[in-house]
Amino acid sequence: MKIHTRIVWLAYASIVLSAVWGLPGLLSGLYVLRLAKHIDLSAAAPNVRRDVRGGRMLAYVGIALSSIVIFLIIWSWITT
Repeated sequence: MKIHTRIVWLAYASIVLSAVWGLPGLLSGLYVLRLAKHIDLSAAAPNVRRDVRGGRMLAYVGIALSSIVIFLIIWSWITT
């Protein structure tokens, strides 16, 4: 699988995993950002640029949702 398609699939996985569990979604999102950082977009094809940018955006959404889920889990442990 090409790296730019892997980025998109992992970004979608981070959103799905964040809805159920917080930590795997967070780790998946951070891995996507690490992968996307190493791709040179200056000489890339338009579809690769679109995939990497979209994957980054989805990873940020997944990280935010995972952070909310983790915060709610910790908050429920503290308050009970």
